[in-house]
Amino acid sequence: MTLTFRTSPANLLPQNVRELQRVEIISSQPLSNVSKLINYNHPNFPRLGSILEGDALKAKGLLLHAIPTRAQQQMPLNESLDICDEFTYDGSNDQSVIKLTSATYQRVPGLHNIDGVDVRKVKESKKGHGAKFYVSYNYIIKINWKQLTTNALNKVIFMINNAFEQVIITISCYEFTTDLEEKFGFTKTTPTLTSTTPKYTFEDFPSDSDLDPEEVYELLNLLLIDSAQLSGSIDDYISNYSVPFPISVTTSQNKTTRYRLIGPIHSDFIQDLESNWKILSMHTKTQQFIHFRDSSNNVYSWECTK
Repeated sequence: MTLTFRTSPANLLPQNVRELQRVEIISSQPLSNVSKLINYNHPNFPRLGSILEGDALKAKGLLLHAIPTRAQQQMPLNESLDICDEFTYDGSNDQSVIKLTSATYQRVPGLHNIDGVDVRKVKESKKGHGAKFYVSYNYIIKINWKQLTTNALNKVIFMINNAFEQVIITISCYEFTTDLEEKFGFTKTTPTLTSTTPKYTFEDFPSDSDLDPEEVYELLNLLLIDSAQLSGSIDDYISNYSVPFPISVTTSQNKTTRYRLIGPIHSDFIQDLESNWKILSMHTKTQQFIHFRDSSNNVYSWECTK
């Protein structure tokens, strides 16, 4: 696990993070943009290519993720090396990333010869040794749909259908207006939202102390879960944690609300947040991004990668 600390980050999220699994926010004001989040899912979509044709998905706030039904129980732990067949489409740039095992890649010959399609062999995924007949690799394929000619588009759709028959599709959206329920038989859902009042809060870091960023990162996470360790009432035999600086018990004067969203959650939701939050925590499958805003609107950020 690696932890990176920054002050005044340029963005709340890296540009390549387009979807989140969980978001937690401690704020003094209600969330005004939650209603713009919409998700769709289909547990057994017949042909992935059929939904990619036309303009139904071409929207800024849309991200589609698909895996074959056969791969549902065998998703990889290492996303870069131990690849499972996987397809993503990002409506904001009209591009796709496809991850294929060696066996599936054999079913889509000729993709590397099409303009607008970039095929990369993941050399770190090499299995076997000796002659090429005894060696296999996984592949990452990037498709820029805007660059495809009509003839190339038909070829790509045909190959995608060969590689992705009967898929599980999830779509996360933000400010997306096309109704996919009637057109494609999707089920519309929304991220699960809960709100509670946190027991403790604090406004600023003490100005006269040199705080350890790792200690503050730990404290922010404890505040997000209302840990009993913050009360100091736990027996020393169980935990000897001590709060690095004073925190306050939440009262009617300093009342805040903790919001928890369980996704998938499109990242455009974060970019559209009003700046009245105190703590903002975001999780992907392998990363956590957590930010703290002080009373002077200075933002401190931590990125934790598993």
